[in-house]
Amino acid sequence: MQYDIGCSGWSYTSWQGPFYPQNLTNSGWLNYYSHVFDYVKIDSSFYRIPNVFMVNNWNTKIPKNFRYRAKFPRVITHEKRLKEVDKAFSVGGGGNNGVAGGSSSGQNSQGQNDNSQ
Repeated sequence: MQYDIGCSGWSYTSWQGPFYPQNLTNSGWLNYYSHVFDYVKIDSSFYRIPNVFMVNNWNTKIPKNFRYRAKFPRVITHEKRLKEVDKAFSVGGGGNNGVAGGSSSGQNSQGQNDNSQ
């Protein structure tokens, strides 16, 4: 059995010092995090699916074996109640700017990502 260890985000200013080195800028946080943990849970995908550019940028900062775990968007789980969701997952569908791959996503605006990635 394999266990993955991770947290519900990587972009927390309060982690600078206790976890991230003081001299590391927030643009280096994901890379640092990805060498300590196996995955990160993405909560912001519940509020908005990140665009392809953002996801591709994240992917340049991580090792090949690093994984994302994304929440389903609320438009699918709460508004559409899991019905007729094909448009929400299509690239550019539903006004969500699409998503690259299926395993990558973003941070949320509810404090999960208090710094732009």
